[in-house]
Amino acid sequence: MRATKVPVREAVGMLLPHDMTKIVPGKFKGARFRKGHRVAAADIPELLRMGKESIWALRLGKNEVHEDEAARAFAGFAGPGVAWRGPREGKLTFVAKHDGLLLVDRPAVTKVNRVPDVVLATRHGFTPVRAGEELAGVRIVPLATTKARVRRALAAGCRLRVQPYRTLRVGLVITGSEVKRGLVRDRFRPVIEQKLRAHGSRVSAVVMPGDDRAAIARAVRKLTGRCGLVVVTGGMSVDPDDVTRHGIRDAGVKVAAYGVPVLPGNMLLVGQRGRVPVVGVPACGIFHMTTSFDLVLPRLLAGLTVTKRELAGLGYGGFCLHCRKCRYPACPLGK
Repeated sequence: MRATKVPVREAVGMLLPHDMTKIVPGKFKGARFRKGHRVAAADIPELLRMGKESIWALRLGKNEVHEDEAARAFAGFAGPGVAWRGPREGKLTFVAKHDGLLLVDRPAVTKVNRVPDVVLATRHGFTPVRAGEELAGVRIVPLATTKARVRRALAAGCRLRVQPYRTLRVGLVITGSEVKRGLVRDRFRPVIEQKLRAHGSRVSAVVMPGDDRAAIARAVRKLTGRCGLVVVTGGMSVDPDDVTRHGIRDAGVKVAAYGVPVLPGNMLLVGQRGRVPVVGVPACGIFHMTTSFDLVLPRLLAGLTVTKRELAGLGYGGFCLHCRKCRYPACPLGK
């Protein structure tokens, strides 16, 4: 790519290396033609009226591509559930086609950004997103780059995805003898229901077994037989009186982790009985707006298997700042 000063009438098909300003006294002052604009025959009269008998323009080599052409090629980064718009001023923007969980291959993003001239910026992976929300943007830095560099970036294998949520029937096991006897009003159910509705699922069955270990186990077995997800609330600490986690294990749940590196919500339990995920939510779930449960729930509703290794990774960024106004998921928690 090289800049050449050419007569205006010979500039058709060439690129402008900078903005070209037009001034109409008392009416307008601004860029009439933007940097990177490809001169068309219809532009010649306007350029002449702007006093441009000759201009600096760029010629592309046969192995080079303009920023807009490169951006259109990068549409290949859009995977299932992701659309794109643009290019605008050389940038392609990716947006969510539907509600779901954004999945990003972080090493692949880094690999793309190691290609000279190419820059790709994304939101954090595992972020819940809504239809139409912007997810990422990509462009080349100069007005043009080589075709080989575009091919290298595409070969990195980066594919942004939005995994849709499944609509599940959720079973809720509410522990606590005081709740079962009606001495204390249950505060867990409305919290869990609100979080589920936000992702398109609902509570379809509720059992209150009190603090009886055997009864908790029976409740978990019963609900895993008829629901796609089971949530068990309360009694998740290591105190001798808290038997919820024991009851969950007695039900035949294979526990991936009991205790996760997220504050609040350290005592979260994540497991599976057969193909049905089971989550034990500690008491902090009714005192704090956002806990470890909010990081795990979208993954389960999206049909992802939450492994012990993934849960261990939540420790980096797993410390909640308890902001006066909670902005999750637009905050550092879980990132």
